[in-house]
Amino acid sequence: MGSETAPGSPGLPRDIPRPVFSVATQELLDEDIGQDLSAQDLMVQRRIQELEREISALKSRQNILRCPLNRMLPPELLLRIFLLHPTTSGKSKRVHLSHVCGLWRSIALESGAFWSDLLFTTTEMTELMLNRSKEALLTARCHRLNWRHREIIATILSQRGRLHTFEISGPVDILPPFDPARPQTAPFVQSLSLTKISIPVWKGLPLGPSVTELRLDCPKVTNRPTMNELFGSLLEMPLLRILHLSHLLPKTTPSRTNWTKQPLSLENLKELRLRDTLKRVNHFIKSVDISYFATVFVDINDATITLQSLDTLIDVLGVSWSLDEDEPCRWYDEDSEVQEISVENFTFSGVHSIHRPSVAMSFCAETVPDFTISFPNNDHSGDDVTTFLAVLDVKLNLTETLLYTTIDSCDALDDSFWPQLGSSVNLETLTFTKSPAYQDFFIYWRMVAEGKAFIGDYPDEVVLLEEHFPSLSTIRIVECDLGPRLDYGGLIAITDYLETRTDASNTDLTLEINECRNFDKENFNQIEGSYTKTEVDWDYDEDMSEDEFDRVDSPSDSDEFFM
Repeated sequence: MGSETAPGSPGLPRDIPRPVFSVATQELLDEDIGQDLSAQDLMVQRRIQELEREISALKSRQNILRCPLNRMLPPELLLRIFLLHPTTSGKSKRVHLSHVCGLWRSIALESGAFWSDLLFTTTEMTELMLNRSKEALLTARCHRLNWRHREIIATILSQRGRLHTFEISGPVDILPPFDPARPQTAPFVQSLSLTKISIPVWKGLPLGPSVTELRLDCPKVTNRPTMNELFGSLLEMPLLRILHLSHLLPKTTPSRTNWTKQPLSLENLKELRLRDTLKRVNHFIKSVDISYFATVFVDINDATITLQSLDTLIDVLGVSWSLDEDEPCRWYDEDSEVQEISVENFTFSGVHSIHRPSVAMSFCAETVPDFTISFPNNDHSGDDVTTFLAVLDVKLNLTETLLYTTIDSCDALDDSFWPQLGSSVNLETLTFTKSPAYQDFFIYWRMVAEGKAFIGDYPDEVVLLEEHFPSLSTIRIVECDLGPRLDYGGLIAITDYLETRTDASNTDLTLEINECRNFDKENFNQIEGSYTKTEVDWDYDEDMSEDEFDRVDSPSDSDEFFM
């Protein structure tokens, strides 16, 4: 019977063969259990270790047989594939790839480049990778540093002669003390990025002639480099394409320096970002020549902004940008046309946050390169932007040329902003994206219609309705909350505006409402077709949840500098 068991094996059916073990294993199984149990246990443990090594070797052999790459590709090409493997946190890339099979492990251990992308796990792991990387150029990136990483950073900087990329972020005082006995030159560094980190000594930075990207975001206004230190370093970086400097611009001097008499040429620069006081920014820009094709971002860190200081900024930028005599920067050109501007809020902690808002304004013109300016100390809800608009109007005739404006993530823009923007006689399209400030626009329009809006501090100069956004034909409200505030606003402010302009305006208007909260079909039916000279378009994504609406997009490369 199939269910009968073999003699001596009460639990093993007769038709199932008895397991066959190796001689060494069978001897251990057949040995009588004696009094010296520890000796027998040790022998069994050794046998288990032997078998585990055999199993590991067999699995490695199996991986070789099952992996066609090993038969199809030479080791050199396999190594290139390994190096293209996405960088991951921890040890997974090195450990996983080097444990697939003997061939892969051999390739990994023999290649210095495989270990050159350094990890910030332990000092011992960093030293191991430095040894295994041999003479390969090193990459070190970490944006989650804490104090336990300080020794690791010191270990990496001791190899600055091999550094290719060094990009780290915070804490503030994470850099090790300056060691004058250590060689300071880093001849192969191409990218150096220090974010939210204080620089104790400028000469301690790993800089050299190969640098193409230099990003230094110093949160503390301490230990600024001297003019000669900063410009001396920049002079030795002829390949520099990206330059970010935060709170590091040198002190201005009463007299003209050699650098302002003969400006430093940054002919290969494609992107310049500066955050500092306007006086220091103006002095720095006056001391350099910038490629006409460079994009400039200026973050003004002054408590107060004046018309004169912004006017000076425009003037010095115009001079610095004019490297190419055939393509000069022409602020006063009659053909110059700024057709679009963008005003945006952001903070140091994240984009599109309501806390401590900054206001940034960017614009493009045919005769002026790309330029963005922001004001982090924007305590007056747009006064600085209003001042800058006035400067641009003088330089680039915004009143006549501006066609489109976008208000992005702005929480509030006060009464001084709207008459300045509204004086643009050809402005056709106004877009509000994630901006509660749309309510300020509609509320101010009502004040204008009632004769209660004044120009500046002069109560006798009333803003005339026929001169306020005279050509406005399209208003777009995108991803905004149309629910009313406690006092007034939301959809109520919009309907009041539509009712007012019905009687006061001679132009047709298209109001586009896209993916806004607290706006449904009933609200749409309430305003659609109710007002003459007004067409209402509603685009609503029914699948968009409130969680998706509230989700904040991750900040881009261009925002990180200001965070």
